[in-house]
Amino acid sequence: MSSFETKRIRNRLKAKADPAGVSNARNSGSKLQLNQPESTPKPPESNSQKTIEEVLQSLATPRTKAKRSTQLDYERETKRPFVNLIFIFPFLILYESGSLWLGPNFVRSGIDQWLQQWIPSGQTSSLSFLPILLMAVLVIWFHKADDECKVRPQTLGWMLLEAAALGLILYFAAKAVSYISGVGPPVPMASVKDNFWQSSWMFVGSGIYEELIFRLFLLTGMIAVTKLVIRQNQFSTTIAVVLVSLIFATVHYNVLNPGGSTFESSTFAFRTVASIVFCTLFLHRGFGIAVGTHIAYDLLTQI
Repeated sequence: MSSFETKRIRNRLKAKADPAGVSNARNSGSKLQLNQPESTPKPPESNSQKTIEEVLQSLATPRTKAKRSTQLDYERETKRPFVNLIFIFPFLILYESGSLWLGPNFVRSGIDQWLQQWIPSGQTSSLSFLPILLMAVLVIWFHKADDECKVRPQTLGWMLLEAAALGLILYFAAKAVSYISGVGPPVPMASVKDNFWQSSWMFVGSGIYEELIFRLFLLTGMIAVTKLVIRQNQFSTTIAVVLVSLIFATVHYNVLNPGGSTFESSTFAFRTVASIVFCTLFLHRGFGIAVGTHIAYDLLTQI
């Protein structure tokens, strides 16, 4: 075979092995080195080639999702009718048992005293009106919502801690505002000011029944009415919250309540702002949290 044919066969083999015609055989003077085609995809990176940030993110993502899911579950649980019923029931028993134990010496909450004037029946039936009303509303709410008779003990525990924490925050916030403005928050009723247990029982009832009347009843109804008139959800809710808070503050004075205190602009403003806070808690955290926070704040004022 001539040298010309040998060279031609070698070029054919080179063309088949290296279609792009790129070779370093002549320059190196050694074995034929073939370059890979440009279209060959790069092999996928192994786990060892990942950056530290990617590894940390991949490890943190499932935990973050689980934590967020647990938080959402708790927020939904606090708004369930059956959970609210179980959470409030011990406070209701505590307050009503105090009234039975102390008898005529027991000082009812302000909302009790106010409602007695509007109920023409005897004293016993008038005093049993609110607990019966509360239980009836929660049971009807439970059936309308098609809720299940199931509650996790840890949910009740977290609700109690949350309410206590929120009540503590409100207490120190009120103290700070009082220190800055020089105007103190409303003082307890004079008849129980020096009796810790009497005032504590009274404030438990105030937290339960004031939230029942002004938040669960009045605020819910006012929102429904303002939505029909204004037809803007966010703005109508704000108007309803302000109106209910003004009514809540006014009921504490002898303007509407003969058993109330003398009107003062400073305490009226304080009660209005406090009602706005409780309305916000009711709308975003549920009825039980609003009741617990109200009770916790009132009890802290006895310290």
